[in-house]
Amino acid sequence: MALSAVGWTALTFYTLQIDIDLLLLGLSFLFTWGFYSIDRMRTSEADLINNGERVKWYQNHFQFFRKLIFISIAPIIFILIARPVIIIPAIISSVPCIFYAQKIRFNEAHFSLKDLPGLKVALVALLWVILTVIFPSINSFGYDITSIKIFYLSGTVGCFVMFQININDIRDIKGDTQENTKSFAAMLGSKKSGGIGVLFLCLGYYFGTQLYGYTALVAFVFFMLIIQLSYTRKQDFFWRMFIELQGLLAFVMLTFC
Repeated sequence: MALSAVGWTALTFYTLQIDIDLLLLGLSFLFTWGFYSIDRMRTSEADLINNGERVKWYQNHFQFFRKLIFISIAPIIFILIARPVIIIPAIISSVPCIFYAQKIRFNEAHFSLKDLPGLKVALVALLWVILTVIFPSINSFGYDITSIKIFYLSGTVGCFVMFQININDIRDIKGDTQENTKSFAAMLGSKKSGGIGVLFLCLGYYFGTQLYGYTALVAFVFFMLIIQLSYTRKQDFFWRMFIELQGLLAFVMLTFC
């Protein structure tokens, strides 16, 4: 997933005609790797059902990953000091990341942000857009990010990321249903949530037509559709690399094709 964030960030540089900033590419990688690692280290019953082998692997290497996460804080701080204009948005966007899966107590009940109906996909996509589109835009243009190009790019990245997360939710439907996580897949079933995934693809295509060539965009959307139609849990290892490298695939296909 971290390399996917690097790909989307690189696409932002290309689309907005910004010089590539290696520090911001590094920040995209470290932020995504760190927060996904923290989320995966919080073992839940749903995680055991959905990805039992991965959970056991993280448990066996818990101390190692915890040390890596603490070590990664130093380069993140260095990058933020070197790019001070994004410090405030970075802090603000980190708050929902930290509490995304954290159970909150309210009137004797416990819930997390990802338990709210349909919010999981939208929240994750918003955070990806902030990290991969808004941060580079603010760093280059200041807080004047009202450009129509930034709007279309945010829509493109956000919709394609929602498609990506929706595939993951279809994979995790059994555990999410048992733990009462309100993903589209858990609420509607795999077929209907698959239809929602196609809607995300169509919306991403619409936004993308304002920025990229027809052939490259159609090829990317078609490949994403093949992934959704072909994916099965038994073939997870094969398709996983395409799902988790989505941003890199987008960068290559939309800039070089």
